[in-house]
Amino acid sequence: MEAQGDIGMTERAEGFTISAALIDALLPMSVLVQAGRVRHVGPLARHVLLLEVGHPLDIPDGLSSQPFLLDLPSGTVTALSFVLPDGVLLSLSLANDVARIMSLPAQGFSPLDSAPALLVALRRALAEADDLRQINDQLLGAKTIAEEEAMTDPLTGLANRRAMDRVLTRIASARLPFALLRMDLDHFKAVNDTFGHAAGDHVLQSVAQVLTQETRDTDFLSRMGGDEFTLLFPGTPDPAQVQAITTRILDRLAEPIVAGTDSYRISASIGATLSSYYNAPDPARMMEEADQALYMAKREGRGCMRLARM
Repeated sequence: MEAQGDIGMTERAEGFTISAALIDALLPMSVLVQAGRVRHVGPLARHVLLLEVGHPLDIPDGLSSQPFLLDLPSGTVTALSFVLPDGVLLSLSLANDVARIMSLPAQGFSPLDSAPALLVALRRALAEADDLRQINDQLLGAKTIAEEEAMTDPLTGLANRRAMDRVLTRIASARLPFALLRMDLDHFKAVNDTFGHAAGDHVLQSVAQVLTQETRDTDFLSRMGGDEFTLLFPGTPDPAQVQAITTRILDRLAEPIVAGTDSYRISASIGATLSSYYNAPDPARMMEEADQALYMAKREGRGCMRLARM
């Protein structure tokens, strides 16, 4: 037996020669074993199974034409033996492992399915799984965006009525202290009628900006539609605190809103109620009483805040 690379195996009875190049081409997932040691390793077996020439390898006695399991340092493979005058040639297969990784029934594979073909199938399955993961991630991202858009007022970027109803129900159910404010713009119709809807949209966006600047990150702001807004202040049970916050907001909204060469003047009326007024805060009832306080503010001259149960 010659060294790997120029190995020549001669079948004396028939007088033909099997070269290492021929073995590598026909059986890349094979090894030649002689006297309990590996004498030649096919290129795929060397790469996948990390076998090297000289590695000790015990071959079971009484080899037959039936496949058998062979334990290697890198794992167990299926093998079929060919007894040659110069040693035993083992053709190896990863069929069972590939079937397991791909979550396919092992009986669907022949024990001697071509390892290169199986590896190609495995790579394809893994690539498809990666594609599916990417598609799933994209779908989840799109779903999140869609859910956010469904909860957002597209003009102002504030939460919409649906989002406010959901948050209000949750905070009321949790029995956490909060203030609920209903705000309506004064003289907004005059802006729309005089300057057009584009000017009205600019005013609404400016109002949203003021609300965002004059409140905390923990406060929840929503545009309910038209020129109506609802504000929810968690952890603000003190009427004096509500008065201080709304005074800042009303002062800012009384300032002229400039758009190019145009200037618009509005004001706002606010009605508020506190969760501490109720033994068991009910969102619908609180909304109703905040609206009643809002109407009171409008009747008393606009541009002011009135608190329910004052």
